[in-house]
Amino acid sequence: MSNLRETSATPVVALEINKAGHLSRKLMELDRQATLENTLLQSLYPGIHVATVDVPQEPLGSFEQALIEQSLVKIEFDGVRYSLVGATGSAKNGKFYAVDAAHEKKVAERFRSSPQSAITYFGILVSSCRVRIEETNCRVLVVETTSSGPTTAAGGFPNLFSASSTCRAPVLPVPSGL
Repeated sequence: MSNLRETSATPVVALEINKAGHLSRKLMELDRQATLENTLLQSLYPGIHVATVDVPQEPLGSFEQALIEQSLVKIEFDGVRYSLVGATGSAKNGKFYAVDAAHEKKVAERFRSSPQSAITYFGILVSSCRVRIEETNCRVLVVETTSSGPTTAAGGFPNLFSASSTCRAPVLPVPSGL
């Protein structure tokens, strides 16, 4: 049976590190971007503490760069120790994500401890969904396909979240050769 999930919005702490390596809170408007409202991250890891960490974008000397790198290794704010776990497309803008130490290993395992994957795909976990639906006791059948059309993925998905109380397994095609 499909359940609509209503949860309180977990705030995201906005932090920044200056050229001298000092960590401080960054002022941020309270909106959906400042919370984990309707995100997979909040659903998968209830009680997780998340922080965004902004670093300077201007060219830095080797000493300043070392100070910032040291600060990124030991992030602690309001009694919570954070560890870097990923980024979004904004990594090129110096914005990274950190989670509390208790969830660091679990999040890293989700990306198979691959920093490149965490930077590339972390945005999926922190992107807000309009609605989050939880489907219990459901199966998904994955089949190989060489074509696409109305009987492939698009045709199978409408049944996944039907109004009925039973879950119908959608068919998700996998390109041949995988």
